[in-house]
Amino acid sequence: MKGINSGWWWLAAVVIVLIIRFTSLSMYPLTDTTEARYGEIARVMASSGNWITPQLEPGVPFWAKPPLSFWQGAISVTLLGTSEFALRLPVFLNILTLLVLVYGFSRHLCDHRRALICTFIVISSVVGFVTSGAVMTDSAMMLATTLAMISFWYAIEQNSRRWGYCFFLALAIGFLAKGPVAWVLTGVPIVLWLTLGRRWGDLWSKLPVLSGSSLVIILALPWFLLSELQTPGFLNYFFVGEHFQRFLDSGWTGDRYGTAHAEPRGTIWLFTLVAFAPWSIVAICLGVARLAKIRSRSLAGSLSSVHYYLGIWCLWPPLFFTFAGNILPTYVLPALPAFAILLAMALNHSRKWLLLIVPGLLMPTVVALASPLGLTDRIEQRTQRALIQYALTNYPDLPLAYVGKAPHSARFYSRGSALFFPDTDTVSKWQKNHEVVLIAATPGIGLPKALNTESAEYLGRWNSHHLYKVR
Repeated sequence: MKGINSGWWWLAAVVIVLIIRFTSLSMYPLTDTTEARYGEIARVMASSGNWITPQLEPGVPFWAKPPLSFWQGAISVTLLGTSEFALRLPVFLNILTLLVLVYGFSRHLCDHRRALICTFIVISSVVGFVTSGAVMTDSAMMLATTLAMISFWYAIEQNSRRWGYCFFLALAIGFLAKGPVAWVLTGVPIVLWLTLGRRWGDLWSKLPVLSGSSLVIILALPWFLLSELQTPGFLNYFFVGEHFQRFLDSGWTGDRYGTAHAEPRGTIWLFTLVAFAPWSIVAICLGVARLAKIRSRSLAGSLSSVHYYLGIWCLWPPLFFTFAGNILPTYVLPALPAFAILLAMALNHSRKWLLLIVPGLLMPTVVALASPLGLTDRIEQRTQRALIQYALTNYPDLPLAYVGKAPHSARFYSRGSALFFPDTDTVSKWQKNHEVVLIAATPGIGLPKALNTESAEYLGRWNSHHLYKVR
């Protein structure tokens, strides 16, 4: 009875976090660079009707990522209109689907209460909560890798052909979400587990390898071929540049769409500690306490096949990215479901663990209090929404141009109407053909002097940009 009662508390905590996350989807603008860039790509896809090649702007292909997340965003924008909510909703639904998968799998492995704890760990961790409402490609890949790992386990342990096909479907989804890295993050743990358990025979007897592989080819390959035909050079940049050179070379300068995220090798473990907080701290404390009581031999003997499966699944992503030259904290996302299941399984039925709901609700509480705490204002400093809204409201008939590096949020919030010029020479030539224009520039450009005109009226500063009305 105690387990059942405490289960209601965990369920309530999960529901609270989901409600806060859902209601916050439209609370803040798309921020530069990631959210605004991916949001603009989805908007351009929906407005242009080009569903093959993701584009930063009409005619400028974006080769860094496959299309799945952009397809999701474009469909949502088409159905709901262009808004922050429409672009974030598919991400939220990805995580919601993931939670259902994780709950069902952990419920199969242990019990209802621990399954609820597991879902709460996933959604209330720093990286889980942030990712569930951020316009990025990572939620789609985490859903794909999780479906692949869970499907494989069911296919092998239950000899289920249906789950076997789900496994190959997940591989196709992962490839369309992030590319071959999704296969690396699922394939290596599976190979290691099969090898350790000497179960390679199960792979061929219980998995529809040939027909499943054909399914992957049918679902995933056509887009890559069509994209290369439409924009030659894509395959070389995507596979060689984005995956091999980015991984191996921390100083890679071939990035067409930004800068490399160079970090000292091994930093991914620090990222993991922060990303899984507060649960990473709980896991460390619990692990130290257990190891102090259990000898290594008895510990190894107490581990089952599923413990090894989850452990390899959990450790492989950070281990793999230990050797990467360019990393982000979200790279550890595929490890989060396995981490959550292992931690939930390690907690006994004592009601004292209900106290963990408090730190787990910390992140959602901060989001709910974003405006009173002034966090919304700080987010606004990473977007051009306010400047665009001011220009469109007060000067709807005047063309707006940016000088220098083009903020992705300016493209998105102007719905592609803002113009972008690399320097003052080019914008000056354009400006002379118009009676009155609006020009936005960073302070370092010194716009009025550079344009050699005294008829520039200063309208104000929004974050990193000054806005002028120039005659």
